[in-house]
Amino acid sequence: MIVREDFIVRQIAMLRQLLAHVFRLRTAGEPDQAVTVLMQAQEKLFGRPLSEVLDVSLDEQLDLLASGHSAADARQRRIMYAHLLKEAGLCYTRADRKDLAAGAFKSALYVVLKEVESEPTRDEELISMARGLLAEILPEELDEPIKALLAAIGEAQS
Repeated sequence: MIVREDFIVRQIAMLRQLLAHVFRLRTAGEPDQAVTVLMQAQEKLFGRPLSEVLDVSLDEQLDLLASGHSAADARQRRIMYAHLLKEAGLCYTRADRKDLAAGAFKSALYVVLKEVESEPTRDEELISMARGLLAEILPEELDEPIKALLAAIGEAQS
């Protein structure tokens, strides 16, 4: 079990390094190169070609990330995926691809809200991330599943 935990820790550390590289590329005005690195990071996170991942729904993608992992490791992997999606949205915004940016931001928000909803304790970092993602999405562009999650979380917080 220790070997598996070490692997997960190394994988998350490598993904964080890739995310930092993406950030540097994006802020240097190279969003296309940043998106290429993001795609590589997603393949590493899922452990399969990106074409296989994009062929399934977002909920199925989240299930793939959890498959064969402890609850804690699965949560870390899903949160890392939300960060990758958020960064993709920022890269697409920088490249003036607002349609792709909106999709990436909405996907990231959905993943974050699913994690907030599933966690019994209040995770301020995820809530802050959700707020930031909401600020990137026009209210009229929110999908019904996101609206439902926002309502459920709002009720739980009351």
